[in-house]
Amino acid sequence: MSRDYKVRRAAPLQMRRLRDFGAGAAAGTVLTALVFVALHGAARRDAAAGPAPPPLPPPATAPAAGSVRSPSTDNTFYKDLVHPEAEQARRERELQRNAAAAAR
Repeated sequence: MSRDYKVRRAAPLQMRRLRDFGAGAAAGTVLTALVFVALHGAARRDAAAGPAPPPLPPPATAPAAGSVRSPSTDNTFYKDLVHPEAEQARRERELQRNAAAAAR
């Protein structure tokens, strides 16, 4: 007897697969409920404790002489950065000067 492989037979409903799916869904539901209750219980305990105290102000200490840098000298980092658009403009000016000098 030969089998026709072109036609797919409908698989019968397998109760074992449904039972495994149901067990996984139930375990996930129970775990989710436990986490939900635990998180909301902690939030209620925190709210019942009252508002948090205000943060302490920073200690008022005088800076050492010479340690405070003025804003005008504090931006040396930005001056040291490479600015490609400025470099490109400078190169173009040099090329124009060289071309003008060569044309003379």
